[in-house]
Amino acid sequence: MNWLPPSGSLAYKKRYRTINAVPLDQAVAAVSPVAAAWSSGKGIDAGALDKRAETLVAAGEFGKAAQLYTAWFWQTGFDPQVSLHSISAPLPVFILAEQIASRLSRANDPSDDLYTAALLREDRFEGWLAVATLNRSVGQDPAKAAYRIRIAKIITAAGIAPPQAKAKMLDALQIRDWFFAMPDKKEASIAASVAQVMRGTPDFAPVEALCRAICPETASACEAAWLAAFAATSVPEESLVPEVALISTQDFFATPRGASQLFPGLLDFYQKAGVLDKLLNTASQLDACLVTAAKASLIKQ
Repeated sequence: MNWLPPSGSLAYKKRYRTINAVPLDQAVAAVSPVAAAWSSGKGIDAGALDKRAETLVAAGEFGKAAQLYTAWFWQTGFDPQVSLHSISAPLPVFILAEQIASRLSRANDPSDDLYTAALLREDRFEGWLAVATLNRSVGQDPAKAAYRIRIAKIITAAGIAPPQAKAKMLDALQIRDWFFAMPDKKEASIAASVAQVMRGTPDFAPVEALCRAICPETASACEAAWLAAFAATSVPEESLVPEVALISTQDFFATPRGASQLFPGLLDFYQKAGVLDKLLNTASQLDACLVTAAKASLIKQ
């Protein structure tokens, strides 16, 4: 509980960590379904993680829900038994793309093809990344020709011309490769494209809220700068939002305290890695406001 008094006697700290002898996080969880569902992002029970995430989605806590969904999908190993049309909650874009690619490569459900074609028709990044990932993985292997045929049929069903589809898949792979590249290898120009893809998705909502709070006049540029500097599509809320908070993540980041707590942990990590100056220089090409706020918090440490 790093938001509670960091110094003082154990008895003094316990005064803030319990309510009527009940641990503070448990006491808050007992009266707040959202706090109980979040539980500081803890939990290894895959059977409960998705249900907890659904509660968070209903409360508008998309960033926290995205973290639980991510843990759930990794624990279930992108289970091919989880059909795509049965997923009703908004999922993190990279996780959904992985699940789609997994289903298309390991299951034979025609509804998956229809689901994916609908995403392509709507020009959804998740769909393009899924078919691009599968297409790259099968390559020109003659033994995997069936996958290439399946991808082609999905694209045809979406009503998209092959040359346009090829360009879309290449763009999706470029964004994915940029996202997973080493932080000091990221180009600012591509960060703007990544931000455009992520904007409006559930896992990016906390970043959008943050930029609206600290850089309202340059919010869109701030979002791209965030990606360029910190290589993350979301905010690490488990270390930034009090685990017993009863206000939303967006409301928290709109407060001076919330904004001021954003950067120190991230900056310290990259500073120790020796790439902080490079990252901030890259981010400054996109938005000086975010970089100014980051540097100000670094000075206050």
